[in-house]
Amino acid sequence: MGQYLSRLSKIVKRGKIISVEPIPSNIIALNFMKSILRIKNAIIINKAIAEKPGSAIITIPKMSGIPISTQASFIENLTLKESEKEKIEVETTTIDKIVDSLHLHKINFIKVDTEGFDSIALKSGANSIRKFMPLLKVEGSCFKPEMNWLFDLGYKAFKFKCNRVVLINNNDDNIKYKGDTYLSSKEQLDRILKTFNT
Repeated sequence: MGQYLSRLSKIVKRGKIISVEPIPSNIIALNFMKSILRIKNAIIINKAIAEKPGSAIITIPKMSGIPISTQASFIENLTLKESEKEKIEVETTTIDKIVDSLHLHKINFIKVDTEGFDSIALKSGANSIRKFMPLLKVEGSCFKPEMNWLFDLGYKAFKFKCNRVVLINNNDDNIKYKGDTYLSSKEQLDRILKTFNT
């Protein structure tokens, strides 16, 4: 809806902020945010991140007949009646395709919030992630078998708890702490720890 676009625009002055969003109403919100804040370095892409470029059906749950576009997902909620959801066809792309098409020479940060589709979204950028090792932010836990490849690359997982960095692993009670999970290279993590835990 533009929250991250607004936040990142305050700190990203020379680079690009790329927002990828499949839902038309959210695209309107993003463009409005870009316009009202006069953000000149934002690129808004009206597509969904998926396994490959093409098209797919995305499901939007409804509450009292109103679509909740922030909860749209490729994973259909089978407990909802047909009247409680809306299905739309969206164009899909991959992170690697975006990186190639925009001729990006560096990626610092990738934030993924895809309502249960995070591992597939990240895998779509496997080449770019291997090359640039950006800081990653994912919704929920990163300790799923399909995300093991990130740890094989040398990524370390952490969360923020009470404004401090808390390192986590698969057997740690801290993974039960609700909130987003971050993944970073060891070099990045050293800088993050110095910033937040000193």
